[in-house]
Amino acid sequence: MTKHSVKKRVIFGLFAICVGALVIFFALIIRYDPIQHARCILSNGKFKTPVGPAGSPPLGFYCVYTYKDGGKECKSSDECEGLCLVTDETQTSSKGFGGRVIGGYGRCESTNRINSCFPGTIGEPFAYCS
Repeated sequence: MTKHSVKKRVIFGLFAICVGALVIFFALIIRYDPIQHARCILSNGKFKTPVGPAGSPPLGFYCVYTYKDGGKECKSSDECEGLCLVTDETQTSSKGFGGRVIGGYGRCESTNRINSCFPGTIGEPFAYCS
């Protein structure tokens, strides 16, 4: 082995270690998955990063799909691209767990991204917050 080929192998080894460290950083620390990102973009979604507490790294990534029928009145999720969500116009037998729809209507969700409180669907009007 020549001095030149040893030098090339050392440089390649250091490069491989750096690439490996970056992959681990993206996969474990900030939970970034380039394959998930590509699938999201190719399926007309928007890849988003939730904001963590000030100064902290992102809390992961997610794909948001915007539905064309978002906000439309509905009586069932079958009428929507996403879910038919309970709204103020929905009349339920009780609030929170254990209720059932007794009148009114829901609205089709605008995106697949629900904030911390889920209002429930027309089929299962069980509201909860995470």
